[in-house]
Amino acid sequence: MKKIVFDKPEKDSMGEKLRVYTVNEKEEPLSSGTIIFCDSAFHKGFVKTVVIGGVNTPVENRRGGNIRLMFDEIHKKAASEGAAVALLHPFSFSYYRKFAYEKVSDHLIVSCPLRMIDFVERICELVEYKSVDKAPDLIKIYNEFAESRNLLIKRKNEGYFQLGIPNRHTYIYYDGGEPSGYITFWLSEQFVVNRMTCGVITVDEIAYTSPKALRAILSFLRLYEGEMDDIVFSNISMCPELELMLSHYNHTTYKRVPDVMARVLNTELLLRSAEYPDTKGSFKVKVDDVLESVGGVFLAEWENGECQVSRLDGNTPADLELSAAAFTRLAYGYDGVDAQSAQYMNGVKINNPDTEFFKVFRKRFGGNFEHF
Repeated sequence: MKKIVFDKPEKDSMGEKLRVYTVNEKEEPLSSGTIIFCDSAFHKGFVKTVVIGGVNTPVENRRGGNIRLMFDEIHKKAASEGAAVALLHPFSFSYYRKFAYEKVSDHLIVSCPLRMIDFVERICELVEYKSVDKAPDLIKIYNEFAESRNLLIKRKNEGYFQLGIPNRHTYIYYDGGEPSGYITFWLSEQFVVNRMTCGVITVDEIAYTSPKALRAILSFLRLYEGEMDDIVFSNISMCPELELMLSHYNHTTYKRVPDVMARVLNTELLLRSAEYPDTKGSFKVKVDDVLESVGGVFLAEWENGECQVSRLDGNTPADLELSAAAFTRLAYGYDGVDAQSAQYMNGVKINNPDTEFFKVFRKRFGGNFEHF
């Protein structure tokens, strides 16, 4: 008889980490994975989240339902502990759709010659991060930045900001003494004939709390002109403001790679956590799922930004009917669709074209710096 075993929790910079195993009657592992409970950004706040990683089944144990059993138990455990959503970086998007996951963000890589950031002056106003004493400033900037975009994991300690890594640097911008932005990047060059050349700045992370802070960060990068040739932003899916500033489109390249999948674990909690308009409105949505905390008909009513969510009788007519995967994708605003275009999505049925659902769940940007 197969069963699921959760190991003792381990310390992790993201939160409490547990190893999970599907085992047989002899307690021999058939498949394994890890889960971490943390808080992730959703609309303009954070929701309790379980992130799943390291999922693996040896070839000889595959096609036996081991991962399905593992995910069923992870979802039940996470929902019982108050998690609203589960996140993962999939090796196969079609595979994880079997468990009601759907894509909610892409990985956006942007590169250009460093000289093309000529819309800002060369100014050195940033301070290098050299001591953990400055870690609270970085955490403050990051969490404020994360609150206005989806999926970013809330940070609580300095473990994310490592010191002493060769050629890796973090610089902080202070506006009137207040920490307002930071950038973490790598420098790489090649030795050709008699000099260092082909210099590349690879930006791992960039976070900011104002237009002034973002401009200051870009102004600092311009100081490397003449030493470095190109700049690569390794992921700015959560940074639409940076895209708005870039102006030399013919010299800028974009590479978009599908990235994070998510699965709702508690529909009512996710609805309550959304950002609602100041006007008065409502919608009814029916979500189809095997989890009791997800499936059902829900009424959301709001006024002055405050929302009440009620679970209705399962036979109550709804404005729209959604699979759990479709609801998750729409809730995160990945596509920014309306009632007309949403009809083309799998798992979506629109019964009321005038539904106010899409006033709440509109286009939103998000992504992850972490890989779990």
